Amino acid sequence: MVAGYALAGCSPAKKGAVGVTVDAAGRAVVVLAWCPGHPPDHVELTTGPSSKVRNFRLEPRTKLRGTHAEVPLHAPPGDWRWMGAPFGAFTPGEVYKLRSGDSDSAYTFGGSSVTAASLSRLRSGAVLTHASESKTGTQPDTYYSPAEFRKAAEASC
Repeated sequence: MVAGYALAGCSPAKKGAVGVTVDAAGRAVVVLAWCPGHPPDHVELTTGPSSKVRNFRLEPRTKLRGTHAEVPLHAPPGDWRWMGAPFGAFTPGEVYKLRSGDSDSAYTFGGSSVTAASLSRLRSGAVLTHASESKTGTQPDTYYSPAEFRKAAEASC
């Protein structure tokens, strides 16, 4: 799919946002917010050098309703399933790319980078995501309340 973006010279439309928070026990929870009618059909967590990429993929069993959802990585609810090996834990020193959207590449929710260290600094109720800074090309950590996160995702609609 990525090669298709490069060949086409453009990226899919952004129709939501993906981030991460932690529960009261400090365990990672994926946070999703999307435009009405454009729910995600997967969440991907990827890590490792290009020669040894490890990819973990979660998919909802049925089309998501509403405009937001939270999915605990340690124990996804029954309406979500791991496609392949389930995710275990964040390894210190590794950077994990968190992405979501639709598999047909019609739209994306962007992505976030997550490390064990960034999770340890995250407090329950704060959502970590990344906002592109067009002037520098960087993606600094951005923290939102859940309501602010949904509002920021809504702005992409």
